[in-house]
Amino acid sequence: MYDRTINTTQLSVQDSELIDNPENSHEEILLDSDQVALDGEPDLYNFWDVFKKISALSIPMALSFTFSMEIFLVSLLLNSTSEDDDELAATTLITIMLNTLVVIGASPLFAMSVLTSNKIGDLEEAEVNHINEDILAKKREYIAGINRNGLYLSTVLTPVVFSGMFFSKPILTDIFKQKEIVAQIAQDFLRVYAPAVPGLMVRFSSEQMLFSFGRSGYAMISGLLSLGVGTGLAISLERGLLGLPSMGAAGIAIGFAAEAYLTAFAYSIYLARHRDFENYKFFHIFKRFENQFSQLKDLIKMGSSISLSVASEMAMNLSVGVISGLTGIKQQSAISYVNQFSFLNFLALAGFGQSCSQEVNRQIGAKRYENASRIGKYGLSTTMIYTSPIPIFFSVAPQFLILSASKPQEIVDMLKYLAPIMGAGVVIDSARYNLLQQLRVLGDLKGSTIISISGLSLGIAMSAILGLKTHLDIYGVAIGNTGGILLASGGLFYRWCQRIKSEHIRDINEVSVSENPSNKKSFANNLCGFFSKCSKPQEGERQYLLSSPEINNSML
Repeated sequence: MYDRTINTTQLSVQDSELIDNPENSHEEILLDSDQVALDGEPDLYNFWDVFKKISALSIPMALSFTFSMEIFLVSLLLNSTSEDDDELAATTLITIMLNTLVVIGASPLFAMSVLTSNKIGDLEEAEVNHINEDILAKKREYIAGINRNGLYLSTVLTPVVFSGMFFSKPILTDIFKQKEIVAQIAQDFLRVYAPAVPGLMVRFSSEQMLFSFGRSGYAMISGLLSLGVGTGLAISLERGLLGLPSMGAAGIAIGFAAEAYLTAFAYSIYLARHRDFENYKFFHIFKRFENQFSQLKDLIKMGSSISLSVASEMAMNLSVGVISGLTGIKQQSAISYVNQFSFLNFLALAGFGQSCSQEVNRQIGAKRYENASRIGKYGLSTTMIYTSPIPIFFSVAPQFLILSASKPQEIVDMLKYLAPIMGAGVVIDSARYNLLQQLRVLGDLKGSTIISISGLSLGIAMSAILGLKTHLDIYGVAIGNTGGILLASGGLFYRWCQRIKSEHIRDINEVSVSENPSNKKSFANNLCGFFSKCSKPQEGERQYLLSSPEINNSML
C-alpha cells in the first residue's frame, strides 16, 4: 500500500509535450496508472482487500438469488413426492423450462446494474469533489431513470414469458420431441405457476437497483424470508397441512408463485420509502428526464447482448435435458439429480460474477483504472475459491444428490460417472461467467458474446453427436456439455487477459477514437483466430463507449 498522488502541474506539462510531439508512441500516451492517479484516490487494492470486498458483496448477493433457490426446491420437492419415471422426467423439464423462460425473459433487465454501477461511481467521485448540486441532481435523476426504463421493459417482456409457460406442451413435444405424457405433466405445473411472471419481472428490476447501491444485505434478508414463507405455503398446499386442501404439484406451484409477489413488494417498498433514496424517484414512471430515450436505447443494446449470451447458456441446459430424454427416461431422471447442484451452484456463480463486474465498473466510473484491473484479476480468483467446493463435493459423493429413502440403483450407478463429468463443467462455467461479466464492463459487448455463444453451441452439437450417435449414451451428453463450456471459457480468458490491463481500461475510456491501437496482439494468432475482428474494440464499439451516457458524462 502506498499513496498515489502526483504534482498536477507537472502532469499538465507532460500532457502538453505529448500533444506537441505526435510522434510519441501509443505506449507513451498511455502513462502508467500511478502517474495519472488523482489526489485523494485510495491506495491500490491487494488480494486480501479484494477478497474481503468481493466476499462481503457477493455472499449476501448470492443468497438473495432466491429464484435459483426456488428452482432447486421445486426439483427437490417434486422428486421427493414421486417415484414414477414419467413424473421424475417431467421434473427435469419443469426446472429447465422455468429457468430458461424466466432467466432469458428477464435477462435484458440485468443490464440495469451494469449501467447503474458505472454512474454511481461517477456520482460518488463528483460528490467527493463538491460538484455543483444541480449537476449532482441530474446524475441522481439519470440513475433513477434506469429503474423506470427497466419497468418499461418488464411490461414488454412479461407476456412473452407467460405465453411460453402456458403453451409449453407443444414446445416440448413438437420442437423438442418429448413424450406427450411427460410434456403434459410439465405444462400442468407451469400453467399454475405462470401468473407469477409479472411479480418476477418487478422483483428482478428492483433487485438490480439494490445490488447497484450495495444493498445486497437487505435483498438477502427479505428474499430469504419471502422464500421461507413461499416454501412453507408450497409444502402445506402440496401435502394438505394446516387444514389446507391437498393439491399435489399444483400446490407447490402456487406457493412459489406467492413468493414472487412477496419478494417484489419487499424490494420495491425499500427503494420507494427508504430515506437514503429520497432523492431518487425510482417509481415516478411517467416523469421525463434528460437523455431518457438514449438511456433506454443503450439499456436495450446492452440487454440484447446479455440476452443472447443467456439464451445460449439456457439452450445448453435445455439441450442437456432434452437430449438426455432421447437416450432414455432413467437417463433423464439422472440428469435431474445432477441439475440440483448445478442450479444450487448458480447462486455463487451469479453472485460473484455480478458483484465483481459491478465493482470493476464502479472503479472505472470513478476513473480508478488500476484498482479496476486489480479487482478484476483478484475477483476472478476469489470467485473460483468460493464456487468450486459444491461441485467437487457432489462429484466425489453423488449419492447425496438422492434424498429419497428408495434410491434406484441404476440411477445411482449413472451418477457415479455423470456427476464428476458435469461437475467439472460447473467449475469451469464459474470462470466463464465471471470472465463474460467482466468483459461486458470492459467494453467487449459483441466479441465476448460471440465467443461464449459459439463455444456453448459447439457443446450442444457435441452433446447430441456423442449422446445419440456413439455408444457413450448419456455420458456423451455430459462430455459434450463440459467440452462446450471449456471452449467458451478458453476464448474468453484470452480476451480478458488483453483487456484487464489498467492501460487498456484507460484506453477505451479516455483515448480518442482516432487512435489506432496497432500494438495490440491479433487474436488471429490464437486457435480461435476467426474471432480476430472482435479481439479488440472496433471503432464503432469504441465510439459507443466514449459517447454513451452510461459510460461517461456526456449527459451533462
